[in-house]
This record gives sequence, C-alpha cells and structure tokens, in this order.
Amino acid sequence: VTYPIADDTQIIGAVTEVLKGHPDVKLCVFSHISSLPAIVEPLTSLVQQVRSNTNDALILVDGAHAPGQIDLNIPSLDVDFYLGNCHKWLYAPKGTAFL
Repeated sequence: VTYPIADDTQIIGAVTEVLKGHPDVKLCVFSHISSLPAIVEPLTSLVQQVRSNTNDALILVDGAHAPGQIDLNIPSLDVDFYLGNCHKWLYAPKGTAFL
C-alpha cells in the first residue's frame, strides 16, 4: 500500500489481492494503528478477507499504538493473537505489555 491512501478500500483491496494469490499463507500480521501515518487499520474487513481467502491462516494484530488511544474490544476482532503494550499511551512502566 502506498501512502497517502484515499480510503480503507485501498488497504483492503491490496491485502485481498495478495491473499487470493497465496491461499496457503500461514500467518497474517496487521497493525491496529500504524505508526506512521497513524491510520486505524480496517481490521474487521481485513479479518473477513483472511478468513474467506485462506486455508485457515492465523491472524496476529500488533496493537502497540491502540491501548489508550481507541476503545478496545479484542474478542470482537476475531483474531488469533493480539499484542499490545501499555507504556506508550497508558503510562505504565516500560516492558508492560499483553498478549
């Protein structure tokens, strides 16, 4: 994906194209909020594309910038792994994180 992006369809389309060409991918990794340019990724749509275009690929979300910035309901994301750290926006000690 090249930046700046016009809307979420640009990200979803790029991911879908790659998944259709590689249905045996084992792990998909997405950022919840990108570091730069600080875009909240369309996770619901990306998860749907992974679930419908792969042979059971696992999904890991790097949520380093999400805790404390946006409301989180991790179970509703339907991902296999969610990583987040708490020192950035929750003002916890460095090294405080969750999986």
